[in-house]
Amino acid sequence: MVAMLGLGFTACNTFEPVPKGENVLTSAEADALSPMMSIADFKTTFDKKDTLFSLNTIDTESPLYIRGRVVTTDESGNIYKYLVMQDTETGDALKVSIDAGSLSGAIPMGQEIVINCKGLTLGRYAGQVQLGVESFNDEKLRVEPGRIPYPYFNERLQFVGNPNEEKIYIEEMTISEMNSRKDDPTLYGRLICIKDVHFTGLGDEGEKLSEAEKIFAPSTFNGTYNVGYPQARQIADAAGNVAYVSTSEYARFAEQPIPSSDQWGDVVAIVGYYRDKADAEGELQLTIRTLTDLKGFKVNNTPDTPDTPSQGEGDGSKENPYNVDAAKNVQDGSKAWIKAYIVGQVTNDWDVASDMQYDAPFTGGSNTDGSQRTYGTNLLIAADAAANTTAQVMPVQLPSGAVRMALNLVENPDMDSKEVLLYGTLTKYFGVPGVKEVTCAIVDGTVYGVDPTTVVEPQGSVIFEETFASSMGQFTADNKVMDDAMTYVWSYDERYKCAKASGYVSGTRYETESWLVSPTIALNGKPATLSFEHAANYIGTATEEMRLFYTTDGGANWTELAIPTYATSWTFVPSGVIELPAAQNVQIAFVYNSTTSNACTWEVKNVKVYQ
Repeated sequence: MVAMLGLGFTACNTFEPVPKGENVLTSAEADALSPMMSIADFKTTFDKKDTLFSLNTIDTESPLYIRGRVVTTDESGNIYKYLVMQDTETGDALKVSIDAGSLSGAIPMGQEIVINCKGLTLGRYAGQVQLGVESFNDEKLRVEPGRIPYPYFNERLQFVGNPNEEKIYIEEMTISEMNSRKDDPTLYGRLICIKDVHFTGLGDEGEKLSEAEKIFAPSTFNGTYNVGYPQARQIADAAGNVAYVSTSEYARFAEQPIPSSDQWGDVVAIVGYYRDKADAEGELQLTIRTLTDLKGFKVNNTPDTPDTPSQGEGDGSKENPYNVDAAKNVQDGSKAWIKAYIVGQVTNDWDVASDMQYDAPFTGGSNTDGSQRTYGTNLLIAADAAANTTAQVMPVQLPSGAVRMALNLVENPDMDSKEVLLYGTLTKYFGVPGVKEVTCAIVDGTVYGVDPTTVVEPQGSVIFEETFASSMGQFTADNKVMDDAMTYVWSYDERYKCAKASGYVSGTRYETESWLVSPTIALNGKPATLSFEHAANYIGTATEEMRLFYTTDGGANWTELAIPTYATSWTFVPSGVIELPAAQNVQIAFVYNSTTSNACTWEVKNVKVYQ
């Protein structure tokens, strides 16, 4: 039922938003486009083949337009590489499959759009109609609707006015009414609200979930590769009618606990349909866009921050770190210090006793191809150095970088039984209370990673700031070297709210040199300081791949600046304070380089200049 949610998460193509004012129609201009078909008429006209996988090319001689309001957002990762557009008057909806991630960064929820459908295809994928292009499935040996390449789609896209989420139509519907229309294609894609329901604590086949399983979906990443998979959780109304909320393992809230069964509320969701075999039973699936689609529920059921010794000790500061009991009870996504003993590791599965290793020799877990890793990707910590049961221990994710290299027990067995002070995010890992995104560890006085308490903060007032919270903002990308097969190097990443550079596209590494240049910043003859946050991975030589320059003469001459602290993993770290000389004006540039043998990913946000 949830197979569609798990379609590949590799080759995540992002892109820069369409500039304001460009390609934007007034409502009157959109009304004048002809021929314009309603979504309902469009589906009736071109959905000609009543099969589970079908294609119908829209081979009209002239442009053919459809119009609707975007009702989806991919900001939480539960919707990926598609949008749903809705008829603004009837609520009829159509799924549009597009080969690009971070779509809502360019086509925000609430934006009314017009699509010229000439040359595209309308087909069914597992029974649900979607707009796409012709694609051949090598594994299944069939033709089916595939994702529209973004540049090809963008040529056919026009905006109508500005985004307005208040104009999105949400149709109220009961579970019984929805289920009675299971075989009605006009239902699929609609945005509905089901009132007065609760999560039953059951899974997609009605099985009882353990306490550890009562999350939206299993963990996506164990530090090396994806281990999660999409899941469905049962909801029910007071009469016992049931439906299923499906969640991708890539959703940012995947590991959040589902609301407890004694909580009742409303669920807003996109209705989907999936039936991949003729002899299989078709199933409806509800997809929430973000956790705000759950109305009236307490989404995070974890206990409040402990305030008594029985709940654990410490306040999470470096001077008074949490102990294991306290860290288990917080689990609110906050960053904190935890003090404990390293007692072991998990090779693959938390629920498999043989995968819990408490004594040397420690072995690496399995890669996706079945081969054995030569390093560890996690730790088990406990209050007692002799702890050896799941009730006593807490898992810790070791992101790639300095902390993993120093602490993983496969390569560093002498770390076993050592006392460690960790700085990371308190959130579930392996489906149980854990620590993730560890950026600093201190063992026997030695610091591994970046200690946030030692980072020097810039002095003075902020005279320039770009957070990249919603777009590429005030910066401009200048591609000095870029292969013809690429459309960009720097792009906006909606999911992580940052500017992102990469020379890796669809499995290929390209040689690039791309400058992300700031506007002119007035210093008025005075010196200033610069700081930013950044994350990176797949790094070859950081000082060659991620560089920083400034100019005081409008770009005639550029001078390189040293970056005090480089990122070593997907976790954002502060750059440290960088001095800018006294000048009338200054521009800064983040310079990304890649080669055919190495292409890291570099993410930058919260750029500030102080004076």
